[in-house]
Amino acid sequence: MAGPVVIVNDTFKIVQHDLIPALPFWFFQPDGVTPLDISLATGVDIVVAAKQVPTGVVATAAKFRKPCVILDAEGGHGEYQWSANDTDTAGAFSYQFKILWPGTTAKPQTVPVDNYLDLLIIDDLT
Repeated sequence: MAGPVVIVNDTFKIVQHDLIPALPFWFFQPDGVTPLDISLATGVDIVVAAKQVPTGVVATAAKFRKPCVILDAEGGHGEYQWSANDTDTAGAFSYQFKILWPGTTAKPQTVPVDNYLDLLIIDDLT
């Protein structure tokens, strides 16, 4: 069975040290049309790791894992709002989301399950 689908920009780009714009996301059921209701989730985290260019190999250690803001839980919509040090290093990165479902311990669900999403932090010329 296929997992949830996430809709984001093809490659999200932000300039080094910038904190705006936020990184938006929309989660959908495997059909790609029906929104994934995350109103029962205890949270959604973003996990970002460095990517080696040109090989595209993703580092095994995350640069960071931080909570996202849910804007419309029933519609599966939220965003990651950048904070200090998130964009301090220019380069290519990969990211995924972890939806945290309730239980005795949080039950994470990784989205997307079949690939990574791309983030490009562009050199700041200041």
